[in-house]
Amino acid sequence: FKVVNDTLGHVVGDRLLIQVAERFTTCMRASDTLARLGGDEFAVLLKGIDSTSDAADVAQKLQKVIAEPIEVDGYSLHPATSIGISVFPSDGEDAEILLKNADTAMYRSKDTGRNQITFFSADMNVRARRRLELENKLRQAVKEQSLHVYYQPRCDAETMAITGVEALARWHDPVEGDIEPSEFIPLAEECGLISDIDEWVLKKACSDVLQWFDGDVPAVGLAVNFSPTQFARKDPHAIVKQILKQTGFPGTSLELEVTESLFGPDSFDITKTFKKISELGVEISVDDFGTAYSSLSRLKQLPLHT
Repeated sequence: FKVVNDTLGHVVGDRLLIQVAERFTTCMRASDTLARLGGDEFAVLLKGIDSTSDAADVAQKLQKVIAEPIEVDGYSLHPATSIGISVFPSDGEDAEILLKNADTAMYRSKDTGRNQITFFSADMNVRARRRLELENKLRQAVKEQSLHVYYQPRCDAETMAITGVEALARWHDPVEGDIEPSEFIPLAEECGLISDIDEWVLKKACSDVLQWFDGDVPAVGLAVNFSPTQFARKDPHAIVKQILKQTGFPGTSLELEVTESLFGPDSFDITKTFKKISELGVEISVDDFGTAYSSLSRLKQLPLHT
């Protein structure tokens, strides 16, 4: 849902929510309650069920009913549903605790690959506390700039000579040791830290590569990932231009990697932004192509290099 809002706009996001709510309603009994809590989170209150399997049956219906593509303003959208379930009285004896525990179970569904149904269990509160603890640590690490940048080489397939490197953010916590990117990158996206990490990695990588060549024009290219959030909330052209100026790194040696989720068929603003970045000499590559909204014909319309 966040990607839809960031790339296709909030109007499309709102219309998607309306269609999802309408489909969910078809799964409800007259005695059930469907509510939107905020953002893309819904709650369903089932009264008078005989067993937990009844709750699972409804959850499966909710998943199935939006498994079919949802057409909004010419876009074919494929939302996934992460569902958490808590049951009275075993999982809580008041509404606040039941909601909290269902929310915890929902996050567990997201952590295990999305499009999952998870019943609450007591050990999930341990995981919820872990997530909060990790978020606080990550905020501190970003503030103190204590993350690290590792460099993955790109090699010529024939000579095996290194032709470039890709900058990768890594986190070594003094207490826990190495924390996997698969754990902290999604967390950074959820809690709004990914833009700060992107910019820090870009600046650090430009400085590092220049040092390797004693300030001369680098003999290898540098690739850096940029989150869709950069394009939705900030001016990435201005950010890249400023960092190139501060570090002295040549734009012709830089490549920005973006994911296909960044653009849909009518992303004219994205195209303009890409062109402005390209004017700095920076190349733009698209990663994970074929997983979102685009067709092969879009490759011809966008100023992409790789």
